[in-house]
Amino acid sequence: MRDRLLRMPAWGRGVLAGVLFGGCMAGWSRLSSDPAPWGVSAVIGLLAGVAFGLIMGVLMAQEERRLSQVGGRPLDEDQRLAVRRALVHGHRPEDPLVREAAVNLARSQFRRANSPLAVVGLVVVAGGLAAWLALTGEPLWWLGVAFWIGLGAVMLRAQHRARQRAHRLLRAAGSVPA
Repeated sequence: MRDRLLRMPAWGRGVLAGVLFGGCMAGWSRLSSDPAPWGVSAVIGLLAGVAFGLIMGVLMAQEERRLSQVGGRPLDEDQRLAVRRALVHGHRPEDPLVREAAVNLARSQFRRANSPLAVVGLVVVAGGLAAWLALTGEPLWWLGVAFWIGLGAVMLRAQHRARQRAHRLLRAAGSVPA
């Protein structure tokens, strides 16, 4: 299943993410104490899904571009999957192109945008907004506060594990994290 998702083009994964997010937003708009009519909920879900899908599609396409060119040579689909597998398992790939791409991807795990502080900032902003909405009259948003706190904990754990795997790969490849 994971390989099937990874083989899907970035725009397809963006559409999938948008559909899932839009469906959640439409459902959320129906759960409030003053539920929106079905038509309004559908429009909210559609607009939120399109916006989220576009953003995620662009971000995933940028990652694909980072993976698709190494030393001026494009990687094929199997090589890109090998890069991801090497990062997940923390082993040193034999193919020099795959190894270079895996090392580049592993180094990106240590960039500022991937720091734990970025996750904490997201949780503080989104959880704070949800708390403000809950305090201003819609108690259902307390679920949003709990959601963001829980998601933050999951993201921090996943990020910690990804950084450990990236460090293991960099050690195996003879590189040192930046």
